Amino acid sequence: MKTPNHILIHQLKQQQRLGVTPEQKDQYNQLSTILGGLNTTLTDFAESSISSTGEIAKLSDGVGRARGLFDEFSKVAETAAKSVGAIFEASKDLSTEFGMSSKSAFNFAKQLRGIDVVLGDKKLQQYAASLGKITGGFITAGKVSKSVVKELIKTQKFLQTNLALTAEQSEKFESYAAGLGRTGAQSIAMISEVAGTFSDALDMDKTQIISQITSDIADMGADTVAQFGRIPGQLEQATMKARLLGTTMADLNKSGESMLNIESSIGAEFEYQQLTGKRMLTREGKSLTNAFRMAQLQGNGVKQAELMQQYLEDHSTELDNNFLARKKAAEIFGTDAASLMEMKNTLAMTKRLGVDELITKAKGDLNKLEASLISSGKVGEAEIQKIMDAADVRTPAQKQLEKLDSIDKNIIKQGQEAIGTGKQALAGVNAELDKTFNVLKGIGGTLAQGATVKVLGSAGVFIDKLALAGPVLSKISKIAGAIASGGVQGILPTFSEPVAKASGGYISGAGTGTSDSIPARLSDGEYVINAASTRRNRGLLDKINNTPVSMANGGAVTSMAETNSLLRIIAGRLSAGNVMGETAMNGRKRI
Repeated sequence: MKTPNHILIHQLKQQQRLGVTPEQKDQYNQLSTILGGLNTTLTDFAESSISSTGEIAKLSDGVGRARGLFDEFSKVAETAAKSVGAIFEASKDLSTEFGMSSKSAFNFAKQLRGIDVVLGDKKLQQYAASLGKITGGFITAGKVSKSVVKELIKTQKFLQTNLALTAEQSEKFESYAAGLGRTGAQSIAMISEVAGTFSDALDMDKTQIISQITSDIADMGADTVAQFGRIPGQLEQATMKARLLGTTMADLNKSGESMLNIESSIGAEFEYQQLTGKRMLTREGKSLTNAFRMAQLQGNGVKQAELMQQYLEDHSTELDNNFLARKKAAEIFGTDAASLMEMKNTLAMTKRLGVDELITKAKGDLNKLEASLISSGKVGEAEIQKIMDAADVRTPAQKQLEKLDSIDKNIIKQGQEAIGTGKQALAGVNAELDKTFNVLKGIGGTLAQGATVKVLGSAGVFIDKLALAGPVLSKISKIAGAIASGGVQGILPTFSEPVAKASGGYISGAGTGTSDSIPARLSDGEYVINAASTRRNRGLLDKINNTPVSMANGGAVTSMAETNSLLRIIAGRLSAGNVMGETAMNGRKRI
C-alpha cells in the first residue's frame, strides 16, 4: 500500500520540468529574427541621415563643433598662461587698486614683500591699498622714503590685524596722527602709555583699553581730533573719561560748539534756572556752561568730560522729574533728551561698579603721564615694536595662520628676486605666452578651414543620429545575447530584477503557472515546487515553510531563519523511504 507521502511526491514529479517547449522555441526564434531586422533598420537610419542632411545644416553643425574644440584648447592654454604668469597674478590686486601696469605692480609688490613683517601677501596688498587712499596714491612712487612706507605698513598691520580695526578706521587713525605732526606708530605708543595707567588703576586688560581708545579716536571727525589732540596724551584720556559717561568726544565736542553760541546758550540757561530754581554751577561755584566753553576753546577734552559728569551728578533729580527742564538741558548741551538720559544712566552704572572712584584715584598718575609725554618727545622704534607685539586680539591659531601666509609671501619674494625687475619678468613671460598663442593660432587656423568644418559637421550629424538609435540597439544586443546563451531563462534578467525569497514563501507576478516569467535568486540545497502542485498543496507547503519541525535528536528549527536546514531535513526523510527522485536542471532541484 502506498503511503500518502509517496502519492504526493509522485504527483509532484508528474509536473512539467524546467526548459522550453517546441512552441516556445519557435517563438523565440521568431523574436531573434525580428530583433535582427530592427537592428539593421536602426543602423540604416543613422547611416542614411548623412545623405539626407543638407549642406548648410552640416556646415552649421561643423562650425559649432569646431568652436567647441577650440574652446577646449583655449581653456588648457588659459591654465598654462596663468601658470607661466603666476608671478604677475600674485600682484594683480595692486594693478587694479592703483590702476598701474603689471610691470610697476611687480616692482611695488617686490618692495612690499621686502618689509620685515609677519603678514600674508593678500593682507599686505590690502594695507598698501589703505595707505594709497590717504597718500593720494603716491605711496607707490619708486623714489619715496622706503623707511616711511615700512613704518606705515607696520602701523596698518597693527591696527587692522592686531586690533581688528576696519580699513576705514585704520586710515582715519593714520590721518589723525599725521594731522598732529606724529606718525601712527608714535600715536600708538602714546595710547599705550595712557592705557597702561588706566589698566593699572582698573586692573583691566591693557590691549582692550588700547583697542577702545584707538577705535574711538578713529571714529572722530578730523576737526575733533585737531581740537582736542594738541596736548600729548590728553585726547587719549578724554576718550576714556567720555566712555565713563557712555558718550564720545565727538558728542562732547558738539556740546562745546553749541555753547559757543553765547546769546542762545545764556538764554536757555536762564530758562533752565527758572524751571528748576537751580543754577548750573561747577564745584567751585562758577558757571558750568562758561567753564565748558573755555574747555572747548582750549581743546581740553578731559575737562569737558569732567564738567558733564558734574552736571549729571548734581542735577540728576531735575532730569528725572522735570520734563521741561530735561528738554531745556538737552538744548543747552546741543543734544537730545534721550541721549542726555542715557549718559546719566551709564554714569550711574559705572559708579556702581566703582570705576569712577578708581579713575579719580588715578588722576594724579594721569597728570604725571601727561607731563611726561609732553617733555619726553618721541618713543624709540624698538619700544614701539614691543608695544605692537604685546597688544594683539588674535587667538594663537590665527597668529599661526598668519605665519603660514607669510611663508607663502616669501616664496613669491624669492621668485621675484631671482627674476630681477618687472621689465625683465614681463619680457620673459610674454615670450613664453607668445609661443602658446602661436600654437593656438595654428589650431584655430586648421579648425577654421572649410573642409574641416564640413567633415566635423558630417561626422557630428551621423553621431547625433546614431545616438538616437544607440540605446535601443544596446537593448537589442543584450536581448539577442541572452537568447543565444540561455533561451527564455537568459532573456528574463534583461527586463526585471530577480525575486529574492531566502526565507521561502508564495510567489506571484507576471506570466502563467508554467511560463517561468519571473526571474528568481536561488540558494544551494533549495527545492522549487511547480505552480500546479503549489495550488493543490498550498496549505501543506505553507505549514512546512512556516512551522518549526521537531528534530529526532531534539531542538527546533525556525523556518523563517533556517529555511535551508529545514528543507534538507524534509528531503532526507522522504529520500529515506525511497519515495523521491531528483531531476537537475540549470543547477536547480525539483521534487
